Amino acid sequence: MEFLFSNSISLVNKGGIKLPPGNFDGANAIWSTRLRISTYTGACLQLRRSTDSVIADFYADASGNLGTALGATGTSYSSWKGGATTYVVTWYDQSGTNNNMIQSTTADQPIYSIINGFGTLTFNGTSTFLTTSTYSATLNTQSFTIISSTTNLSNSAFGTLISSRQTISSLRGYTIYKLDTNTWYLQFGKSTSQWGNFLTGVTAPAGNRMILGFNQSQSTNIISSNIQNVSTQIVTTGSVNGAGYTPSADTIPTRIGAGQTELTTPNFFYTGYINDIFYFGASLSGTQQTNVSNLLYNDTVMP
Repeated sequence: MEFLFSNSISLVNKGGIKLPPGNFDGANAIWSTRLRISTYTGACLQLRRSTDSVIADFYADASGNLGTALGATGTSYSSWKGGATTYVVTWYDQSGTNNNMIQSTTADQPIYSIINGFGTLTFNGTSTFLTTSTYSATLNTQSFTIISSTTNLSNSAFGTLISSRQTISSLRGYTIYKLDTNTWYLQFGKSTSQWGNFLTGVTAPAGNRMILGFNQSQSTNIISSNIQNVSTQIVTTGSVNGAGYTPSADTIPTRIGAGQTELTTPNFFYTGYINDIFYFGASLSGTQQTNVSNLLYNDTVMP
């Protein structure tokens, strides 16, 4: 599985680091507004047009251009959109594991739009979210790494980037939150009566685009985060508050943009932009994490 690097020259100039395409065999979900996987030939987004509720699949290229045919050809997104608002019905998984994120309820669909030349999903903080249709074991692995490109737009309490957890009979799974203090943290289940909470100590000020990386290694019981904010890279490491991490069991879906997935009614909605979320069903090495984070960090800068 090969990531596409469309701007390797600028990466060298901006960061002093050359990022060769890498093979990440543990990728279980690649949600992106750009074509990230060289072998992927499916659509990246399924969009609904507000003016007539027509739904169409859109294919992306590595720069994020959208069209109704492979390689962002066919009818362009701008021509199809016209003056309408476009809503996300499906955010397709490019990894090949079919972990597509969907939202069939029109009132709960996030908006897709172009902001400063960059395609993004906007979540309103009150109702919009995406979800898998059923439980996915490939999004609930013993060890995992989650890396995302996101812009928080609110200083209000809580805001869930991604969640897959349960509280029935035991505490299982994970949630990436923006806390009341606007600090990013990972909450994780240990199959006991206590949640583990990994605080990064990194704030999430409204309007700042950040690359968030959370790495959970079951073999060593260590969680680390690699966070880039404009020109700052922060790495934090901590233990898992005792032994063990227990993934969610079957029946629990995964949500993007809303939390407490063990409940039928979602809450803790995210307010902001999300461009990419990568879920790896393994604990990536430091080099692999840096490669993916730098790929996202060096994309076209958003506000």
